[in-house]
Amino acid sequence: MKRLIFSIAIAVIIIRNASAQNTASQTMAADTVTNLKNAWYIEVAGASLIGVTFNYERFLSKKPGGLSVHAGFGGGVFTLFDDGFVFGAVPAGISYNIPTSADKRQMIEIGGDYSLIFAEGDQSSFLSGIVSWRYETPSHNLIIRLTLMPIIRPIGEEDSGGPWFGFSIGRRF
Repeated sequence: MKRLIFSIAIAVIIIRNASAQNTASQTMAADTVTNLKNAWYIEVAGASLIGVTFNYERFLSKKPGGLSVHAGFGGGVFTLFDDGFVFGAVPAGISYNIPTSADKRQMIEIGGDYSLIFAEGDQSSFLSGIVSWRYETPSHNLIIRLTLMPIIRPIGEEDSGGPWFGFSIGRRF
């Protein structure tokens, strides 16, 4: 009887240790996945107004969410009037990401952007606010972001600007 109780006790200890190690390794793997510091994404409209930009983002927080900075480059072709023209765009900004779900895959992003738009010898720059909804898949292989830019203010122009929007798709690494 003593051997049976001793054997059961040893089996329980082994099972509990294996379970604790499995939980610890899952937690460590989850922390590694959710603590990815870099991201790239392609944005349509948004900071380039009517163009497409390729952007790099760096998260400065140790936890998912928190402060991030981003910069990009891109451009587009505008053909609505006359013969049209080709333009370039260089956006840069800072934002704070607030997790809104328990698994921290959905976030609200609040921040600001500065964009330089240039075409055929002319250039213009503007400041804008950012309010975005961001969703990341569990593996972070896909990020989808819908952006509302509530204030677009061309620098040097008074009482102009208005709301704008953008769509982004990318991934964290």
